[in-house]
This record gives sequence, C-alpha cells and structure tokens, in this order.
Amino acid sequence: MSEPGILPKPIAFGKYYLLERVNVGGMAEIFKAKAFGVEGFERLLAVKQILSSIAEDESFINMFIDEAKIAGQLNHPNVAQIFDLGKVDGSYFIALEYISGKDLKTSFERARRIGEKVSIPRVCYNISKVCEGLGYAHAKKDSQGRDLNIVHRDVSPQNILVSYEGEVKVIDFGIAKAQGKSSQTQVGILKGKFSYMSPEQVRGLHVDHRSDIFSLGIVLYELLTLERLFLGDSDFDTLEKIRKVEMSPPSLYNPHIPKELEDIVLKALARTPEERFQSAYDLSEALERFMRNQGYYYTNKDLASYMKEAFSADIEFENKKFEYYQSLNLKPLSDDPQPSSPSGQRQAVRSAPKGRGQLSWGEDEMETQIFDRAMGEDEEEEEIGESAIIYSQDVIGRNEEPPTREFDRWDVNLDLAHITFKDEPEAPAARRKPAPTAQLEAIERRNGAPVTAQVSVPPTMLRAQNAAGPKFGKIGLIAALVLVLGCIPMYLYATRERPAPLIVFETEPGAVKILLNDALIHDGPTPFEYKAVPGMARLVIRQDGFEPYESSVDLVGGKTYKLNQTLKRALNDTTGIKVQTTPAGARVEIAGVASQEQTPLTVRQLKAGKHSVKISLEGYFEEVREIEIEAEKIAEIEIALRPKKLALAINSNPDRSDFTVFEKDGDQRIASGKTPEVVRDLDATKAYKIVVERRGFDNWEHILEPGLEAAPTLSAEMARNRRDDFTQTERVIPPVVATTTTRTNLPKTQPKTEPKTEPTVRTTPTKTASADDDSGTAMLSIASRPVARVYINDKDTGRYTPLIDFKIKSGNHKIGLVNPDFGLNKTYFVELKGGESKRIINR
Repeated sequence: MSEPGILPKPIAFGKYYLLERVNVGGMAEIFKAKAFGVEGFERLLAVKQILSSIAEDESFINMFIDEAKIAGQLNHPNVAQIFDLGKVDGSYFIALEYISGKDLKTSFERARRIGEKVSIPRVCYNISKVCEGLGYAHAKKDSQGRDLNIVHRDVSPQNILVSYEGEVKVIDFGIAKAQGKSSQTQVGILKGKFSYMSPEQVRGLHVDHRSDIFSLGIVLYELLTLERLFLGDSDFDTLEKIRKVEMSPPSLYNPHIPKELEDIVLKALARTPEERFQSAYDLSEALERFMRNQGYYYTNKDLASYMKEAFSADIEFENKKFEYYQSLNLKPLSDDPQPSSPSGQRQAVRSAPKGRGQLSWGEDEMETQIFDRAMGEDEEEEEIGESAIIYSQDVIGRNEEPPTREFDRWDVNLDLAHITFKDEPEAPAARRKPAPTAQLEAIERRNGAPVTAQVSVPPTMLRAQNAAGPKFGKIGLIAALVLVLGCIPMYLYATRERPAPLIVFETEPGAVKILLNDALIHDGPTPFEYKAVPGMARLVIRQDGFEPYESSVDLVGGKTYKLNQTLKRALNDTTGIKVQTTPAGARVEIAGVASQEQTPLTVRQLKAGKHSVKISLEGYFEEVREIEIEAEKIAEIEIALRPKKLALAINSNPDRSDFTVFEKDGDQRIASGKTPEVVRDLDATKAYKIVVERRGFDNWEHILEPGLEAAPTLSAEMARNRRDDFTQTERVIPPVVATTTTRTNLPKTQPKTEPKTEPTVRTTPTKTASADDDSGTAMLSIASRPVARVYINDKDTGRYTPLIDFKIKSGNHKIGLVNPDFGLNKTYFVELKGGESKRIINR
C-alpha cells in the first residue's frame, strides 16, 4: 500500500515488525507493529521509540524509562497497558497496547466541523471512565503497600483514546510524576500542554493528583461546549488565563447544560486544589449521580455504536490495512536484537511528518512541551527536542515556532574534528548531540552571550570516504576543503554582530512607566527610545488612572520599532451596582454581560448612566430592571423573585382533617386530601381558596393570593361547633316542602303523606323561644346525600354539608346545593323568622 505512514516494507525491529508510523513528536515516534509467538500466535501492538536526535540526552532517556516503569505497574481497563521495555541499536523503545480508535481531540474537531450536537450522556460517560483510570493510578501502591503518588500531569484530549469497541483509555505517562522515579522535575519547570495545565502547574508549584482533576475539568468543559477554554493570543496569555482561572460558565456556550452538571464542571475547575474534587473517584461519582438524576443510561455499547457510525470510513480503511498486513506472510523473529536496517530505510522512517492543518489546536499543543525557567548568565543553553520551546524572559508570548534557521544544506551539526584528511581508518565517531532547537534565540544569542557554531559534514560522506580507501583519498580531501571553504562565509554570516533593535515609544498620556520583560526601563515622559536585546519581548505600559497596555513582539537586530499607544482611562471602582435577591443565588447580566458570581454581589467599574439588569434563577420568573447609576456611587437594588410553581404545605389542628384546594374564582377542585400534606406544582400566578373541614368543627377557609414565597405554609386552627339543644320529643315537627324550581308559600301544616323522595324543610321552634329572642337571627341546618357545597342567595359559603346551626338573618333566602361529581344542583327557598331554627334535608 502507498498510503501515508505505511512503510513500503515492514522493518525488523528487535522481535517486532514495524508496519506503519502512527505519530511522531518531539521526544518519540510511535509505530504500529506486529509480534509473533509460538504456534502461530501473533498480535498487533504499538512500539514507541525514542528519537535518535535525543538518544544521548540522559534526562529524556530517564523520562522515557520512567514512563515504562510507571505505566508498566498499572493494570486497569481504562489505562493503556505496557508490555515491554527494550533497547535496539542503542535506542530505547516501549511496546504497549495498540488501541484501534480515535482520541478525544479528533472527536472534538469532528463535532465542530460538522456542527454535531453535544451528547451530554456520552461526554459524561467518557470523562467518568477517564476518572476511573486516573483514580486507579493516583491510588496505586507498590508491592510493599507504599503509595506511588502517581500524577499524570498531561491529561488532555490527545491523551484520551476511545476505541471503536467503546473502550476509554488514558495514555502517555511520559511526564508523569511518581515516587522514586529516576528523573526529577525541578521547581519552576513546566511540563505538559499549556492549555491543559492547572494553576499550580503554571506557577511551578508542587502538584498532586488534584492537578489532574483540573486538567480533566478543562477537557469536560470543552467537550460540553465545543469551545476551547484556556487559549490566549500567545503562550503567555494562555498561562495568565489559567493562573487567574478566567472563564465563562459553560452554560453560556451550551444552554442545554443542566445546573447540576455545570456545578460539577466549575468545582473541578476551582482555582485552589482544596476547592476541587479531592479524588478522581469523587468526580466520577458526581457524574454518575448526575446521570441517574437525569435518567441518562449510557454504556460502552452505546459508545461503540457511535464510534462505528461516526468513523465508519476510517474503520473500513483499518480493515483494508489489516488485510494487507496479513498478506505479507511475515515470519517470527528471534528475541535477539536484530541488526539495524539500512540507513536509507531508517532515515525514511524517521522523516518528519507532513504538515497538518488543525482546526483548534496549535502545533505547539500536538505534543507535550517541557518548559524551563530562564537560565543564568553562567549556564549553558540546553539543547532539547524539536517540539520544545525554551520558556524564558526572552521568549514569552510565542504561539507558533518560527522557521528553522539552518547552518548547511543537510540539516546536521557535526564537528569539524570528525573529518578525516588522510588515507587512514577513521576512529569510531561519537553519537551526535541533539540538533539545536528551531527558535531564533537558539542560534543568535541569549542574554547577550555570543553563540558558538559547529560546522560539519554529513556522516554519509564520512562513510563513503572510508570505503573508498587510498584510491579516492585526494578526491575526498579536495571535496572536504571545498565544503569547509563554502561553510566559512555562512558561519561568519551567522555569527556577525548586528545592531541592537531600537524601540521608540510615544504615548498618551505623555508620562508613563514602561516595563520590558517585567523589568522597569523607563518612568517619565515620552517620546522615549530604548535599545533592546534581540528576541521575544513582552512590553507593558502603565500609568495611574489608566488601563495597562500589554504586547509581545519578536525583536530583530538592526530594526526600529515604533509604538504609538493611547491608554484607555480606567473605570472607577467606586461606580457600580449592588444586587441582592430573595432568594439568593441568582445570575446577573448587566448590559448583556453575565457575571461569574451569584447574588448577592457588587459589580464595579461600570460607566455612569442607565444599565439594563437581568436577573434569572431556575424555578423563578426572570426580572429585568433599568437602573440609573450615578458617577462614583454604588447603586443598590433588591428584588424578590416570583416563583413559577408553589409547594403549599397545609397543616391543621386537629390533624387528619379534610382539605380541598379550589381556584379562587371558580368551582374547579385542584387538590384534596388530609392534613398535614404538601400540595406541589401549583401555578404561582393564580389565587386559590383552601377549605379545611372536620365533623364537629367549623369549616376553616383561606384565600391564597399570588406572592413571592415558593413554599408557603398554612396552619388551620379548627373551632368546635356551637350546638343548641332540641327537644323534638315534646312536639311534632311540621315539615315544610320546597320545590327546586319555584318558590312556594307553604302552610304551617302539611299532610304526612308527602313523597319520601321530595326534599323537605322542617321548622323546629327552639326550646326557649320567647319574646326575648333575637328577632333578626335564625338558625339553619342542612343535610344532603351526597355531600354538597352550600350556596346562600347565590353566594358561595365555602361550606359543605352537613351544615349544623348556621346563623343566618331572618327573612326569605335561596339555598343552593351543588356537587358536580354526582350531578347535584338543587335550589331551596326558605322563609326564616327571628329566633327559629330550620332544617333542610336533601335525600
């Protein structure tokens, strides 16, 4: 096959065959390889080989070996397994589990490219599985039960793989920190990808496992929002954003993120380790609890289904490559190290990959970066791998690597002493030191010190010369002299003295403070000229009462830079607004800008004038107010938010009384039951009538108007009925009959043969009826089967039958009994005289 990355012919490497180069970075390259065993056993795996350019760097070798030692002790389904650590031709390698799938970075870019909707269950499942792998690594102990204190320090989307079968794996413990490792990180050295570092990592402080939780919180944020979290205009800006933890709530980008999940993300991204989840297991449990509360059920089967659908074309290509590998009929290799492959083949394998255009990640984020503090004047400049950048006062703010400046055509750096001018055997040449980094500073000067250069020839020319022997000795000598003479002008050009770059400052206001790489170089009026040192420089211009101006510029010797800058006036800290809400915890937007804090809060540095303030809280109606803010004053606003739903608690004395909730302006029954009880999901914009009843007690009523309380409580104190004594045994009660349609003046006596089905009105004189009785008040008792609501003169009494000894004014009255559930709607007309008592019985 001629696809990119696939080797034209498998290369024997120790006991493995290298089939395809999967990736190459600043420290190592990774191949897909094949291994054989007895009885036809074979398997695909990955071989991670240290680059030849840093093969002599002891610190990198120790780091590489540490990765194998640390990951080799981990055996967990969510951590990539290490099988072997070996050395072939003086180059170390690691054999590890090959995972057929994609990293989360690829999934992130695909989702952004096609506009895919974020699947919250899938994101939570992926991160939960990563937590399980990290939690296992963090808690790992050695064979004697001592904590290994493993910290990954490079948790990022690139180092989280998802297989096509739905497995989630954490990879690349290359810069992991563990107890007892041979390579030790000094305080102040930054290891990891800038955009996924923790604040304590950025500041060069001691890190523990909670640093990994912050990094994983960044990954969770980005997968939920499909937005990069900490990405500045330069590396310095990125580090500053992380140090200050400058971010917006994830719901600002994805409003579908529930508040419970947003709280989990923000806790994982807390600035101090003490405020974060204290273990990866805690974060995993929080995500699983959220999924249960939301009713999400997601498994590796669902993840596998998504991966096979999303990357079907890649899977098909993988299958074709597998068939191609099978057709090669490779033979098992012995365990003994194999001789190195021809130089041409090995050089082809290690050639740099083609440039790849990235949607969201810069080239500096493709591989782990190891940044050190600035070196002192007496220290030698360290030469490190191709993807590393020296992070110092002279190189702050670089976002992309500048193009490589070469000394010769072959991109090598060999000593002139290696050249042999006589026809004699050449002494064995020492291995080459790593090539200088691609930065301009690496070949010019650091802190004013001149850079020495080594001019040399390619090793292939040396080998050709030795093989030729005496026959071609003179020709080789002439070629070497021509080469040396050709390199001398290049050497002189590279080491020539250049004029210092000149910066001309002109500012408004005229008197300012100017800082270059955090060092004060001027405090006074402008224009001002300053001769600087070539290289990357960070400029800051300050003045009291103005916002500081910051910029980064790559200074080149011999050039003049003019900086005309007008500083913006700083907003007054004494002008702002104080917002308080009931209940607290609401979000505030002022002029469309959301505050990261919740009420109660004070927002300062606002301009005087009118401002639109929007306040929102889940479960409450949004409030928008126009507030006038005066200069150098803090305006105050207190808002009681109106709830959307009510949870009404109804209590009574005595308990177990019957209650019914009606709409205030209708007969519709909303809820009923026995006290004590909480009636939930009532519309908070409506008014309700609550009636509490109990036999032997007067009915208790209350009108609940729309208010500001989301959980009001009603307590009904029931009063016992006042009953009069009736002596019905001493007299015959003459019944009075009333129809349901017309009013009838009935005689005082009625035949006793009235139909039993007719409702009756019975008049019972009181026991002590006399001239002294109250002539304006009568007593009315009403019974009905079924129970009915009582209306008097078309007005709702709020009472239900049985109604006993109800006081009513004397005169003619219209009595209505209503029960819509049983189709009851009857009307009675009664005439009541002062001091008498009557009963209405509806059968």
